[in-house]
Amino acid sequence: MSDEDKFKGLPIDAIEAEMESILAKEHGMAGVRVFLDRNSGDIACNQTIPDPLMGRVFAIAAKRAIIRFVHEQESRQGE
Repeated sequence: MSDEDKFKGLPIDAIEAEMESILAKEHGMAGVRVFLDRNSGDIACNQTIPDPLMGRVFAIAAKRAIIRFVHEQESRQGE
């Protein structure tokens, strides 16, 4: 499986969930909801988050979601 193929099935929902988890656990934002626009790539949130923080949180969340996804794919191949 090529590296490109590994990422084809990565759901955007996984990145949204990671962002919500990071914002809640690491930044104390209870009840936060994050939405990624599938067409424009814009990030919307039900709470005000400074742009620099939003960018960092997105990058960390995307990295975690990709790592988790790749590990899951590799586990399935080993079965």
